[in-house]
Formats: sequence, structure tokens, C-alpha cells
Amino acid sequence: MSRLHLGRAPLTYIICQIIVILFFGLFTEFKKGADPHGGPHAEEVGVELIKNHYACFQDVHIMIFVGFGFLMCFLKSHNWGSIGYNYLVACWAIQITILWSHFWKQVIAYYEDPSRSFEKLPLTIETILEAEFGAAAVLISMGAILGKCSLFQLFAMSNFNVFFYTLNRAIVFQIFKATDIGESMTIHTFGAYFGVISTWFYQPKQAIEDKHELGKSNYLSDLVSMTGTLFLFVYWPSFNGGAASGSKQMRAVINTYISLTASVIASIIVSRITKGRKLEMEIVLNASLAGGVAMGSNADIIAKSYGAMLAGFIVGCVSSFGFAIIGPYLTKKINLHDTCGVHNLHGMPGVIAGIISAIVISRGGENFGDNYALNFDGTRSPSKQAGFQLAALATSLGFGIFGGIVSGLLSGNHNPFFEPVPVDHFFDDMFAWDECEIDHRILYNLQVQRALEISESKRSNFKHVITNVPNTVQEEQDLDTLNIERGTDASE
Repeated sequence: MSRLHLGRAPLTYIICQIIVILFFGLFTEFKKGADPHGGPHAEEVGVELIKNHYACFQDVHIMIFVGFGFLMCFLKSHNWGSIGYNYLVACWAIQITILWSHFWKQVIAYYEDPSRSFEKLPLTIETILEAEFGAAAVLISMGAILGKCSLFQLFAMSNFNVFFYTLNRAIVFQIFKATDIGESMTIHTFGAYFGVISTWFYQPKQAIEDKHELGKSNYLSDLVSMTGTLFLFVYWPSFNGGAASGSKQMRAVINTYISLTASVIASIIVSRITKGRKLEMEIVLNASLAGGVAMGSNADIIAKSYGAMLAGFIVGCVSSFGFAIIGPYLTKKINLHDTCGVHNLHGMPGVIAGIISAIVISRGGENFGDNYALNFDGTRSPSKQAGFQLAALATSLGFGIFGGIVSGLLSGNHNPFFEPVPVDHFFDDMFAWDECEIDHRILYNLQVQRALEISESKRSNFKHVITNVPNTVQEEQDLDTLNIERGTDASE
């Protein structure tokens, strides 16, 4: 018999979705190449926009739903939650990013010209690409609290996140007129520190204790996660270059490509240095992508390829040391439990990227010569523009930290309204997903049951087999082999 349950969470989703549908009906329209009443010129504009941006949009779309989704699947008992919540939360973030982004643009436009009237939002390929960026900021923040929160809490967090993300983005681009083509500051820095601050409201001490040892990876879960890393690595040049065109887009793609290769090498080097000449999977999975973050603010403004490679190598090293040393230190000293290590992959590299952009732009006159005004605000000197880059970084940090506090206070585990996950079910898909069976847990339970069925005189032969839950495929295979051998000996 089916189990019907309409609680406050489903009811909230229904009401919010109806409101968003209503707002789309009232405040959006098809324009700029999508207008069904447009003439021949509209057709030409549509063809040009699809030609320039749709391929990059597809790549970014894959990054959001496949890259981020599979990268978060490293938790051995939270695969469904990682990729499933990624899917659901990203879809909601896309919808509300479109609305909030336009709202703040209209507010700032009115601030600059009070006589200006409200304009409907024209839906174009550029609009939905911006929406993907909003989803990226939410998913980065989600990475810090993954496994410790319910879907309802993530729904609340995504609303707060998008509100502050779109406000910060409007200030950075419309008022500061900063350069942040791949949004190292507005996405990565903001999203990371929003999530890092939020995680203190999700019982970090209990998450660190992890008494059921579920907040870990195993051989198979890391393999699945590596799939996400490879998708992100392959498509990141489109993420940084998708919003640009012409020579800017070309530089963005090439610089990101080169920077990523350097951060991969950096992750290998630091892994071997810090892990006794061995590779460490967490570092390779994450820190290898730091070069893409570094180019978010710099992909189109670095005029020499070695600069992109150097930046990628530097942030790759910093991110790797973050996973190997800084992260564990912060966990020990201030109880920082960052599930996916977003501070190491997005936070620190994002801050470094913002600082690098200020340095590069301060020399923009030398690097771009007569083309300086084509790439930056021609009314500002390079040094003044560099100052606005640092202001953009500070604003992104400020909104990220403040937004994280607001989100944590209102939707953290202390608030029962958003149906928090009990501590005993942290990192456990079986709590939130119907008909969820996890192989290594089933195997462990079978071994315990078999041991209990054996007579007291023979139980000692099996005692060491059931000491710990198997964490890797090899342990599970060894466990099977040992029990088969012991069972054979016992029968003889």
C-alpha cells in the first residue's frame, strides 16, 4: 500500500514553485532572438547567439549536473544524496537565479536613473547561462554541509544563497565594473565562505566524531567521484569563457586550459611530498581543478601564457596543502567540518585569483596598450581598476560570510522546522531515500548474522572478521574469502 504524506516540506515546495511560475508569467518575455513576433533581424540575432554561446552553455550545463554531481559522490554511504540533491537543488537555483538577478539589476538601474521604468526580463541563451552560474555558487556552498543536512534545509539554504549571490554579483559587475569573467570572486569565493560559515550550524563536532564512520570514501566511491573531476577538468574552459566572445573568449579558453594542466601537476607533486611518496585521492580529485578557479578572474586578462601556468601551479599547491595540512589543522583547532573541502578548492584559490587579477590589471596599460579601453573600463586608470578588483573580492567575502551566518541561523540543525537530519544518520542515504540498500553495509550485517548463528565453540574462528565495517572493495573481497575458508574449515 502506498504511503501518502503531505508535510510542510512538500507543501513549501509546491507553494514556492507556484510563485515562481507566476513570476515568470508576469515578469519575463522572449526577446533578443527568441521573440515569436520578431522579424528577419530577430532570426539573425537568434542564430548568432546560439552560434556564439550554446556550445559553451551545454558544457557548463554538463559541469553543473554531471561534474559537480559525481564529484560529490565520494561519500561511501551518501552517493544517492550527493548526486540526487545536486540535481534537485541546482534546478531550483536556476529558476530563482533568473528572477533575483533581474530584480537586482533593475534596482541598481533605478538607483542610477530614478526616471527609469521597470523592464521585463528578456529570456535568452545568455540569461540561462547566468542561471547556471547561480547554481554553481549554491552547489559549492552545499559541498560544505553535504551529508549533514536534509533536502528541506538545502532548499532553504539555496534561497538565501541565491539572494545574496545575485545582490553581490550586481554590485560587483554593475557598480564596481570589476573583471571576473569566470567568477572566481562572485561564485567560488562567495560560495565557499557562505558554505564554510554555514557548516558551524550543522553540528560540526558530531560530524567530526562520525561515530558510525560513514563520512568517508572507499575505493568505488572515489572512482565514481573521479568521473566528476574529469568532466569538470574537460569543460572548465567553457565555464570561464562562455560569457565572453571574440579574442576575450579565445584567451579565456586557452589560459584556463593551460592553468588546469599546471594545477594537476601541482596536486601530484604535493601529494607525494605530504603522503610519503604516494598519491592521495582526495588531493587528486579536488586540488587538480584549482587552476580553473584561478582563471575565473584572470582568464581573459592574462596576456602571457606562462602567467596562466604559474597561477595554476601556485593555486594547485595551495589547494593541495589545504587538503593535506590546513584542512585537518582547522578541523582540530576550530571544529571546522567542511565535507567536500570547498575552502581548499574554491575558497583559498578564489581569494588568490582576486588578488592576482588586481596585480594583472594594475599593469593593464602595458599588457593591452591601445586596446586597454576595449577590455576594461576606459574611464579608469589601471591602478584605480585594480582597486575595484580588491573591492569586489572584499564584497564577495563579506556577502559570503554574512549570508552563511544568516542561512545557518535560520536553517541550521537547531531549527526543527526544516527537518534536520539526526546525528545518528549523518552521511547516510538510508535515512532519506526509499528502498536504499548499500552494499558494504549489507555485507557487514550478513557477517554479523552468520557469526551469531555459529556455536560458541566455533565463534572464535570468525571473531576477527566482523571487527570493522569494510571500507574498501579489497576489504570486502578479503572478508568474503576469509569467511568462505573459515566456513569450510568449520564444516570439516
